[in-house]
Amino acid sequence: LLAASVVKFTTQQLGFPLNNLGVQFFQLTMLLNIVLAVFNALPLPGFDGFNFLTTLPGVNDWLRRTPLGNPQLMGQYGIVISLLLLMLFWPFIHRIIAFFLNIFFGIFAL
Repeated sequence: LLAASVVKFTTQQLGFPLNNLGVQFFQLTMLLNIVLAVFNALPLPGFDGFNFLTTLPGVNDWLRRTPLGNPQLMGQYGIVISLLLLMLFWPFIHRIIAFFLNIFFGIFAL
């Protein structure tokens, strides 16, 4: 939010051009923070979104019966499983990230 506010203020109020190095730094900072926030909220093993899913009673019972609910397996192969799931679902994940970027840019009129 801070980076988006800085970009909006410097470009619209102070009249800095978009090719200014400082403006570009804050644009990249804003973009990176949004992508990482959405990425971390994905329901993939090892991410916070997956941990949130395990707090739901029905989902937690279902996960225990799958290989994703096996702590020993996930300890050994969790990163590989997460990367495979990430590659498998990338077209869908890309749409989710783009959706939230569009919402954020719309809110700040950037």
